[in-house]
Amino acid sequence: MKSHTYFNPGFLSRLFCVVIIATLCLPTGLDAKNNNKNKNKNKQPASKKGAASELPKINSVKKDSIVFNGKIYYFADNIKVFINGEEGTTGQLRAGMQALVSARIHTYGKDGADNTYIATRITARVDNKLAEKARAANKKAADAAKKQNQKNNKKNNKRR
Repeated sequence: MKSHTYFNPGFLSRLFCVVIIATLCLPTGLDAKNNNKNKNKNKQPASKKGAASELPKINSVKKDSIVFNGKIYYFADNIKVFINGEEGTTGQLRAGMQALVSARIHTYGKDGADNTYIATRITARVDNKLAEKARAANKKAADAAKKQNQKNNKKNNKRR
């Protein structure tokens, strides 16, 4: 009489391979879908990022350069300037504006502090009330999160 074995070695090895492949492939597809949603959701203009009120300010402005965050930035020929989200000119930049500067090194000094830079893009804000706006935005986001948590808790309590 032939004995039946439930643990056929060939069957087990195929089953093991299928389980491993499914385990590796399935979460990857789900994570990629969720990551794309989160990337688009988290994109914010520079003025709304975390510590917006802590953006450095322009120290001084000259005809061909600015001093920003203690460093000299000369204007590139094709510099792009944005003020309050709209295209502007270097002539509209003023000391005290909060800004972000994209640049490349112009000249190397004896140490890193002596370097000068060529500014290729400057994004500046005239409005220095960013701290108030950031607080209001954070409060709004906190309230929305609180409501969503309450909603989720109600759903979870109903399931129990």
